[in-house]
Amino acid sequence: MFGSEKLAKDCLEYVVFEKHLADEYGAWRIHGKIIPDWMPPGQPVLRTMRKPDFGPLPEEEAEQKPDEAKKSDSEKVETGENVAVA
Repeated sequence: MFGSEKLAKDCLEYVVFEKHLADEYGAWRIHGKIIPDWMPPGQPVLRTMRKPDFGPLPEEEAEQKPDEAKKSDSEKVETGENVAVA
């Protein structure tokens, strides 16, 4: 699926396209694939994902976050901070 820049491989696929005859200016679209009996089974696709690299928080932000968690909702209302009221 992703291929390789250094390794070239032969690829043979039979793809069926369809178009509605009633729609004169309609677009062609893929209907499906045909896999003949003589064709060897394809290799499973290995999908790779990259995990994002979250660096440590700067010291200033790391120190502020625990302090905010300690404040109660009533203290936040008194100081004018945004509080969700249900």
